[in-house]
Amino acid sequence: MEHFKLGLLGLYLYKSGIAMLSLNLMLITRVNPCFKRKYIMYALKKVIALFCCFRVGYIAAISLLLSPNITIASDYQDIKLTKSIQYQTMEIHQGVWQPSLQALANIKAYDQQNINLPFSIKLKNIFVNRGDNIKKNQVIMSFDSAQLMSLLTDYVAALKQLTLAHQQLSYYHKILDKRLIQHRDIFTSEQYVNASKKLHLETWSKLNHYLMALNNPVTEKWLKEALSKQEIAKQKITKRSLANIAEQLSVLRSPYAGKILSQIAQQGHRYDQNENILTLAQLNRVYVNTYLPAEKILLWQHGEAILIAKQGLLAHNVQLYSSQKAALFDPKTGMYILSFWANNSEANLQPQQWLTALNLQPEQTVYWLPESAIVGRDGKSWCIVKITDKHYQAIQIKVGHKDEGKVPVIAANLKNGQNVLIENAYELLYADINSLIKFVD
Repeated sequence: MEHFKLGLLGLYLYKSGIAMLSLNLMLITRVNPCFKRKYIMYALKKVIALFCCFRVGYIAAISLLLSPNITIASDYQDIKLTKSIQYQTMEIHQGVWQPSLQALANIKAYDQQNINLPFSIKLKNIFVNRGDNIKKNQVIMSFDSAQLMSLLTDYVAALKQLTLAHQQLSYYHKILDKRLIQHRDIFTSEQYVNASKKLHLETWSKLNHYLMALNNPVTEKWLKEALSKQEIAKQKITKRSLANIAEQLSVLRSPYAGKILSQIAQQGHRYDQNENILTLAQLNRVYVNTYLPAEKILLWQHGEAILIAKQGLLAHNVQLYSSQKAALFDPKTGMYILSFWANNSEANLQPQQWLTALNLQPEQTVYWLPESAIVGRDGKSWCIVKITDKHYQAIQIKVGHKDEGKVPVIAANLKNGQNVLIENAYELLYADINSLIKFVD
């Protein structure tokens, strides 16, 4: 259709050019001698311009006759040659492609926390500095605390009492048959056991509360083993053994992977209850801010989002989760920021780090073609399918991003087993233009 219109335009310009050329030549010969010189210059310029129109129209009209037989449809065009030509082709087969959208992403700390203790301490050693990246449960500092020692002493005393109460009740049951004691003594002993259990639970609860504040993953089983069952049974727990256990417990561990933002604590200083010791940025979970143009925001709110994290020469994918926050416009970059969050238990992702994020769309059925098989014309992408040696068909296609040297192609008119040109596709699709250029030359 476009060639037909071009031909009609050419014929029109051809006739108009000849008519206007004749008219201007007549005017030049009949003009008043007073204005003849000026008008001749004006008319000559006009004649040259009209001659160019005539020339273009003439060429366009002739090109309609000389161009190959190309019939254009909405999404394909038939190309019929006057002689057989062998072009290199490849047989196509359907494959699977998962489209993805790419964006720059910036890492931001999820939160920050002031670290303090629920009791007063004297700082012995500090094992981190400002700016250090630390892992979850990493030891930050060691200290001396009279309150912690007191809680541990109360727990040990309650544990001793409970052990003694159980021993007494067991002994009473043995001598009951010998009528050395009465049932009332058994009842009293059972009440003593129950009271000792209650005291034991209370002291352990208080001690465990403080140990949790230190992020010490200590269980009562571990503590009992450390105290030694034999020593408890024999009532031989010494102050020295108790001090050794207290020293093992008197350490502050990081509650999560993070980064030391500020450090107030100094070795040898005393710190009161709930006094700030340091500030820790939370990195076991991080915000991932993606920078997107306005037209891609809706696409990024669907599909699966991942972050490509690099550690040395190795790269691995980190799952991103929606933070349920609306996209915010950033005037500095002219982009919209869409926020996600990601787990970061190993603290591999650091604040202010720039990485690549991908949004994975649903899989699609495609044909994989080499780049040489794809030609652009009129703002669209095409590939050439061989029907016979004289008959080819240009198919309009949609293309995705190249992957491993090939391009994913979607087209309703492509079928399994068809042969697609992988060379000279450009030459064949532009055969009509090439013929016109040759004629002009």
